[in-house]
Amino acid sequence: MQTIYFPTNRLLSVAVFVRHVRLTFYGRTVHRASLTPNGSLWYNFPNIVVCTYLTLMRTVTQLSDGRRQRTERSRKAMIDAALALIQEGNFAPTAREIAERAGVGVRSFFRQFDDMDSLFLAVDAQISESVVESFFNQGERDGTLEQRLESLVATYTDAFEKHRNLLVATKSLRWSSQVLKDNYARYQTQSLRNKESWVPEFRGLPPEERQLADAYLSFEMWHRIREIQSLSVSEARQLILNAFRKLI
Repeated sequence: MQTIYFPTNRLLSVAVFVRHVRLTFYGRTVHRASLTPNGSLWYNFPNIVVCTYLTLMRTVTQLSDGRRQRTERSRKAMIDAALALIQEGNFAPTAREIAERAGVGVRSFFRQFDDMDSLFLAVDAQISESVVESFFNQGERDGTLEQRLESLVATYTDAFEKHRNLLVATKSLRWSSQVLKDNYARYQTQSLRNKESWVPEFRGLPPEERQLADAYLSFEMWHRIREIQSLSVSEARQLILNAFRKLI
């Protein structure tokens, strides 16, 4: 009777399994596996063994793929849950609140994310393209100074309104998160360059007035005049435009 040998290192996990059970394949019982002195795994019934091996390997692969897909779905659900809570006005959601919204346990949250900063990194990766598009890739950059100022103010304030809750959450949590501190600092640098590229006349201002121009069109200013001073969108835009006109 023919004997087929397989390298032990490729079948180690299968060997551990089949040494202690009797495999039944299409109604026929396969004798227990055993190891030869040279460390190779052998079976009688070679055709059955090959089919059984391939079936087991496919099963292991399917289980692994299924586990990975469930992990990815769970991770995505938690990121989406965090964003949903923030958009609803919960600017500092806890791990428990995020897990409950995502329909998973708190342990699952911390299997995916080491801490809240890890979550913030994942959230940033998911939304950064949309945020960058809103601020940096919209608006009309040609025309007269007045036309460019109006386009700049309209573009930024539209983005402030669109991402309002996300920006408020960033402000609320920045003190406790190095990730958010770093992201905020990076955005401020990019934003200043964008504004001065859009309206190069800002660069000709004295240093303190350049800083003032940057502050006029910041989310902090927009949030104050919209929420605290209760100005409408059009009133707030006109206020900022008037301030720019006095500077330039």
